[in-house]
Amino acid sequence: MGAFVLALAVAGATAMLASHLLSIPLGQTMIAFAPGGIEAMVMLAFMMDLDPAYVAVHQLGRFLLMLVLVPVMARFVLGRGWRDTR
Repeated sequence: MGAFVLALAVAGATAMLASHLLSIPLGQTMIAFAPGGIEAMVMLAFMMDLDPAYVAVHQLGRFLLMLVLVPVMARFVLGRGWRDTR
């Protein structure tokens, strides 16, 4: 639950900053930066008459970033020899 609240807080703060700096509607940036499935966020964008391409690109970028960062952070947190069971 704590990880969800933290992810939501970071996403909300980043979305508000991006909305302000880029003059993009806040609802659109909130959906684009929200943690969730890409299909659900794109459907929300369609239903709210927002730009689904903007939302999809941000969601895809978030997934790709996580794909790269999770193994790096796991190695950093767990250490180099975490699989050694000797």
